[in-house]
Parts: sequence; structure tokens; C-alpha cells
Amino acid sequence: MKKTSPSGLLDFSYSRMGMYLECPKKFEFRYVYKLPEKPKSYFAFGHSVHSALEFLYNVDNPPFPSMESLLQRFRQLWDASSWEAKGYRSKIKADEDFQKGLDMLGRYYLQHKETLKVPLAVEFKTKIPVDGLNVIMIADRIDYLGDGKMAVVDYKTGKAVEREPDQLYMYQKLLDISSDLQNLAKTKTGFSGPFTVQKMNFCHVPSLDESFFERADEGTLGEFWKKVLGVAEDIRAKKFQPSPGETKCRFCDFADRCDRGAGVFRAPPGGAATELADVPAGPVADPLAAKIDRLGELAEQSAKMAAESETLRREILALMRERGFNRHFGKKFQAKIEKKTSFEITDQKALLSVLGETGLLKRTLVPTKKTVEKLLAADDIPAEQRERLGRYAATRETQELNLGKIED
Repeated sequence: MKKTSPSGLLDFSYSRMGMYLECPKKFEFRYVYKLPEKPKSYFAFGHSVHSALEFLYNVDNPPFPSMESLLQRFRQLWDASSWEAKGYRSKIKADEDFQKGLDMLGRYYLQHKETLKVPLAVEFKTKIPVDGLNVIMIADRIDYLGDGKMAVVDYKTGKAVEREPDQLYMYQKLLDISSDLQNLAKTKTGFSGPFTVQKMNFCHVPSLDESFFERADEGTLGEFWKKVLGVAEDIRAKKFQPSPGETKCRFCDFADRCDRGAGVFRAPPGGAATELADVPAGPVADPLAAKIDRLGELAEQSAKMAAESETLRREILALMRERGFNRHFGKKFQAKIEKKTSFEITDQKALLSVLGETGLLKRTLVPTKKTVEKLLAADDIPAEQRERLGRYAATRETQELNLGKIED
């Protein structure tokens, strides 16, 4: 069970502490037995937004990237992996999050473009040995306020909730003593130091709300660090009892390996290997096992029926078009062809280029289907510009087959 760094210090981080407090058994699966977690769509989304903001601020001197460049960078990051690899259950949900990412980054840019300043560091990653721990930390952005004072910004991309400042207290504790940061700050500012964290804030990118915190006093920071060392001591003592809960167990990647979850966990001999025995199938008399099998059978049948339905739909539509029918009847059901119009962007990159060249980008806020369609409908857009935009975004007409039962 290797949990320590080569120096003998316990590897630690704020996220590791959070997982241990959520469930010590989950921590054991992830960090002692080193079992991988499944891809999470919210992690992939957050990573893409964070990386795009890193691109925005990661300059030595102005000018900063344009909004067009920022959004294009987000698209590149997003397109680097498939929606399945990101952990999404459907391409539709992934596309919705992509549009949401474009929107929030566009609004962030417009709100901050006049006040952008070169930060001291972005995505500052370091390991700091302290009190028997080897603490790994990544700070999203560190700004310099002058006179050795620093501000730490942590981006959040999930739900808007009230957050405790514990994570920011860890930043304060570690950045004050980080030799890597102290040396970097001296080089960049010319100030001899020391450098200390004075202000901290959570920036909720979707809503543009910011929660500010002043530097914690010694008493507050001491209480927080006592909590950190208590968690570390429990990890060293191998206190990995499960902390079950209906919701967290339902969504836990290791539930089928846990004696409080769906299966029974069995550690390999010696407790240090990486493979875990498969959970045996439940007995036939087990009502839960029977329901699982029935659900699986229904899922298989549904998949086959969906495939057959789609094939029939295409064949019927083709035959009706061939014969010139808009409506046709069977004995019990009728089929009708209905026209449907939808607005589509066919080339996002080219569209962004035209919007930038024509000066129309600022009028769209973020070039989504809705904003571009509204722009094309505006009366004051010159015909030449409208024509250029129409090459990459236009209303498309399609035909759909609707099926209905023949009324008696």
C-alpha cells in the first residue's frame, strides 16, 4: 500500500482530503489501490474552461488574446476528445455544454476585457513539503497587488453554491511558504520579498459572481491546518471505513467493489496489487438480480426495436418521396411527411472570421445559433455582409416522417 512519496512524506492535496472526508473507503480504492475513476463530463467541461482562461491570461505583456481567439481555443480544447471520452451520456448533452462554455467565456471576456492585467502566474503547480506532508497544489491564477502582496483566484464552473473558504486557506498556507513561488515573484516583480497572500476569491464563471475573502488570521488558519493534519493522521492509520449514503453510493465508481455498495470488496493478497476479483453474480432468487437481468433484456430489445424503427422510417420516407405522397395509410396507422426548418451553423471557424472582419462579433455576444440567427434577421445588416454570413449559417429545411394512429 504505497501512499507516500520517495521522501517518506505522505502525498496530500485538497482534493484528496475532500475525497477522504466524503468517504474513507472511496479514498482507499482511488489512492491506495490506485483504481481509476470513470470519466466525468463535469471534469472535462471544467478542464476545458480552465484551460481556455489559462490561454487568455498566459501572456508576458499585453495585448491579450481577442475574444475570437479565446473562443477558438476553447473549441480546439473541446474537439481534442470525443463526447464519450469526456464522460457524456449523449452527444446532445455534450453539444449543450459546448455552447454553454462558449457563452460563459464570451461573457467573462466582455466583463473583464478592460481590466485584464498580466498575472504573476497561471495554473501554478507545485509540491510543498510541510509537517510530514508532500502537498500538491494548483492555483488557477495568482495576481500581484504590489508591495509583496498577492491575490489568488480560483475558477468554479459547476453549480452556484455558497462555498467554505477552506480551499483558499490551503492556498494561503502553502503559497506563503512556497520557495518556487517566492523565486518566481522576485524574478517577475523585482521586489525582494517576502510575498504573502492577502486576498482570495472564488470566481464562478457561469454567473460571473465572485466571493472574496481576506487573509485568514493565525487562529483561523491554525484551526484549518489542525483539520488537515487530523485527516492525514487517519490516512496513515489506515482508517478506511466506508461512509455510506444513498446518493453518493449510487454515483460512486467503486460501489460494486465495496461491502456497503452493490458488491463485496476483496483486496488482493498482500493488499498492494492493482487487480480486484470480479463480484460474483447474485443468486437467481435474489429479486435485485432478477430486476437487473430484466432491465438488461429490455435494454437489448429496445436497442433492436429502435434500429428497426429507424430503418423502416427511412425506407417509408424514401418510398413516399418517390411516389409523390405527402400522406399514406396502413390498416391501423398513417404516415405523413412534414417540413421542418432549423437554423444551422455549418462552419463555426469561418463564421467567427467573418464576424470579426465585419465588426459584427461584438453584436452577437457569443456566436451561437440563436445570436447569429437574430443577427441575420436584423434590418441594419448590409446585404453583402448578410450574404457572407449566410455561407456558413442559414436556415435549413428538412422533411420528417410523423406516424399517427387512424381514428375509428
